[in-house]
Amino acid sequence: MTQNNKAIAPSDTFVKTLDTTDSWMEKIWAWADEFELLDSEIPRNKKALLTLKKLEILKPDLDQQDARDVYRINDIPDEITHLTNLVEINISGIQANSLPNNIGNLTNLTKLCINHSKLTALPDSIGQLTNLTFIDESQLAKLPDSIGELSSLKRMFIGRCVLRCLPYSIGQLSDLTILDLIHCKLEYLPDSIGQLSNLAKLFISYCPLKQLPNSMGQLKNLAELDVINCALIVLPDSIGQLDKLNKLYINHCELKALPDSVGQLVNLTELFISHCPLQQLPNSIGQLTNLNKLDVINCALSQLPDSIGQLNCLTELNIINGRFMELPDSIGRLSNLTALNLTDCDVKELPASIGQLTNLAELFISHGELNSLPDSIGQLTSLTKLYINHCDLKNLPESIGQLTNLTELFISYCPLQQLPDRMGQLINLTKLDLIHCDLKELPNSLTQLTNLDCINLRGNLLNSLSPKMLDYLHSIDTVYGLNQ
Repeated sequence: MTQNNKAIAPSDTFVKTLDTTDSWMEKIWAWADEFELLDSEIPRNKKALLTLKKLEILKPDLDQQDARDVYRINDIPDEITHLTNLVEINISGIQANSLPNNIGNLTNLTKLCINHSKLTALPDSIGQLTNLTFIDESQLAKLPDSIGELSSLKRMFIGRCVLRCLPYSIGQLSDLTILDLIHCKLEYLPDSIGQLSNLAKLFISYCPLKQLPNSMGQLKNLAELDVINCALIVLPDSIGQLDKLNKLYINHCELKALPDSVGQLVNLTELFISHCPLQQLPNSIGQLTNLNKLDVINCALSQLPDSIGQLNCLTELNIINGRFMELPDSIGRLSNLTALNLTDCDVKELPASIGQLTNLAELFISHGELNSLPDSIGQLTSLTKLYINHCDLKNLPESIGQLTNLTELFISYCPLQQLPDRMGQLINLTKLDLIHCDLKELPNSLTQLTNLDCINLRGNLLNSLSPKMLDYLHSIDTVYGLNQ
């Protein structure tokens, strides 16, 4: 900060002859003294003040609760607008409800960051600035129409305010690439939003927004759309026109369905839907041939469409708290899938086609009704981690011994009564958890697991272990749950 604020000898063309009284500077210094601003914040030297490029007044170093109640300054004096070399203003803690009316005179300003204030409005002259990036924790209720004059604006962040709508002129921000709206009172976006031809990222969170305008489809450069903790009920059909969209995140909204047009998002790589009453995915989802990650978490999903098998680039599939009882056979066609997570689902068995997932490296099944594994599980030759917990699994197929690349096998809180002899063929296994199962003995074939360095047997009544097995267990680096 001190490097930016140190005195630099101004050139003749840079420093104009000052009024003999220098009254406007005297007022700035009086203001700085009143609020005990440091010299590094407001230099008390004339030349240093004239060459000031960065005005930074930050919160005191207090804990979060105390800082929330502290305002460093009451206002910003109009005389600040004489500091025409300012390129950045970063102020945290203003009790005033407005900025200087002539702030537009600061024509070199490229960043305006106002955090933790009582601002209710911005002056019309704001449109004369080059860049407005950050207004957070204010009582801002509206933006002036002149905001559309910020022709060089690249990023706008407005958060924690009472803003209910955006002015129609926002569509004139042709250079805007990032629009971030957090904790506002926005109920709708103007149709002019579609004119933001260079917008690449749109983040809307904690706003009572119920729908997006059809003009959204005109955002041809939009690559990421995040709608989080909003009242969003539906996505417009025009969303399918966003042919550069690669990330779509919808979290804690009221979305019940996706439009069929979502299948037109051919460049989508990540689709994340969480905590929404979404009941099904459209068949058109199979057209997302570049999708590599699909998360559907805490939704009311009753089934997966057969077309999911067409997602030949999908590498990660996470379904958490789904309400379906079976997976479609087409799941086996996901030839590039490396991670499959089924948590809190009602799936009782896996289809035999699961064995076709030859690139699957991680399989997680938790808090469900799974009661068996298909013999084809042994065909998962790339599997390195298998986690099954809080399920109804009673036995493991002998084919599990074919998983020679398996390094971690965790089975817990399942009524597993015995282990197959072929488990001894898992030569690369390093961690084995068998927690709170119904095991009374372990097969001697486990002694062939020469790479095993950790085993957890807690919650089992192992009262029938052979001497050979006991010797083997005592040779392992870390053993839990062995009382013998």
